[in-house]
Amino acid sequence: MPFRDTEPRDNFLLSGTFLLSCLSIAFFKLTSWFSSSGAFIASNAQNGPNEITVQLCAMILLLIAERFCPYTSRQASIVLVAAASLQAIGSFLLFSPVHGSEQSAFTALILRGVGSAVFLLAFGKLLGSIEPSKSALAIAGSEVLVGVLPLFFTSIPSDAVSFVSASLPLAAAFCLIWALEKTVAPENDPSPITRAQLRKIPIHPIILLILCALSSIGIALLGQTLQASADQLYRYLIIAVNLLIFFAYAIWIYGLKRNDPDTLWPFLMVIIFVGLFVYSSFSSIAPGAASGLLGATRRTLMVFAWVFMASIIYQQKLPAIPFFAWGS
Repeated sequence: MPFRDTEPRDNFLLSGTFLLSCLSIAFFKLTSWFSSSGAFIASNAQNGPNEITVQLCAMILLLIAERFCPYTSRQASIVLVAAASLQAIGSFLLFSPVHGSEQSAFTALILRGVGSAVFLLAFGKLLGSIEPSKSALAIAGSEVLVGVLPLFFTSIPSDAVSFVSASLPLAAAFCLIWALEKTVAPENDPSPITRAQLRKIPIHPIILLILCALSSIGIALLGQTLQASADQLYRYLIIAVNLLIFFAYAIWIYGLKRNDPDTLWPFLMVIIFVGLFVYSSFSSIAPGAASGLLGATRRTLMVFAWVFMASIIYQQKLPAIPFFAWGS
């Protein structure tokens, strides 16, 4: 299901495609946020590993089905709506005070994990099929929304959190399907992948991506940034870091007229290592600020991964769904 790039680059920031792409990614990521007191905090601390395991297994099965079962864009949209419904039901079960039991939580994690796998594949199809400059701006812009939107959720009563969390995947599916419809072109059979294409993929960013992913997992397992996730300073640091990244991409693309945002990976790595340096140097003096900055800069890793994979897929004309899935 290849895509056509109909939006001129100069008009992309003001286009509906940009807004819909940003909102769909932001709503999807905010689905994993919850609250028991009106302030959204990341749920990965307690439920993340189990949900990610289910997501990984579901993604492998979906990749196998996608490889051997042809489908139309309409059928893909139906599957996406079904996935959003599963996530909505899972979020309601997980965060509703009426269904607060271990059995309902286990069922909720399965539903949310399966639903999120479908979303990731759909994002790969969209982002890997538009110009790298546009996909990078959409990814960076969505991260800004992920930091800003929770500030508006703080006034939501705790009893309404389950309904808000259940509505987020449905809103994400609506925006994503609309964005796909604005860019989708008639389907063609994908061309086979050659060894020459694979050899053109730069290896050094992939190695850095793996190393940073391992370090990020290690930090998460140590629990160094869990307390910072509920702190107001952490939220403002997330917004500041993501705004910095978004403006860096905007200057690179519009100011310097470049269309290779994946080459900005050293800049993103600097941001991550600054967070590590500040935490290691100032955690004893100002633990709250140091831990918050480390948590905010760790999120840069996902921006790097998505931008890099979307850019490589587009440039090398690789199959978007499987390559983006393995990269993310």
